[in-house]
Amino acid sequence: MDKLFVFVGIVLGLIVVAVVVLLVVMAGDNIGATTKEAAGVVVAKKHYNAYTSFIMVGKVLVPQFHPERWELCVQVAGASDCVGVSKEKYDSASDGTQVSATYILGNWTGSLYVRSVQF
Repeated sequence: MDKLFVFVGIVLGLIVVAVVVLLVVMAGDNIGATTKEAAGVVVAKKHYNAYTSFIMVGKVLVPQFHPERWELCVQVAGASDCVGVSKEKYDSASDGTQVSATYILGNWTGSLYVRSVQF
C-alpha cells in the first residue's frame, strides 16, 4: 500500500512540474515579442453559446456564467489563429474576408498569436 502512495505522489508531482514548465514556456513565448500588423484572411468563424457551469467552493455549489462568444480564425503569413471579436464584426465577416491583423510571433516557437482584426 505504501508503494502505491509513493507511486501516485511521484506521478502527481511530475504532472505539476509539467504544467509549470508549460506555463513558463507559454509566458516566455509571448513576453517581449514585437507586435506586427499585416494583411490576413478569415478562414473560419466560431460561435459559442452562453452557458452556466457550477464549481464547488468549500461545500457550496457556485454558479459561473459564461457569456456568448464569437471568434474569427485568421490566416497570416501561412499560419492561423483565432481571436475574439464583437458580434457585429462576426456578422459582417465571412470566409475569405480580407482583414488587417495585429499579431505577434512567439519568441521560441514562432507560433502566431492574433491580438485583433480590423476590416
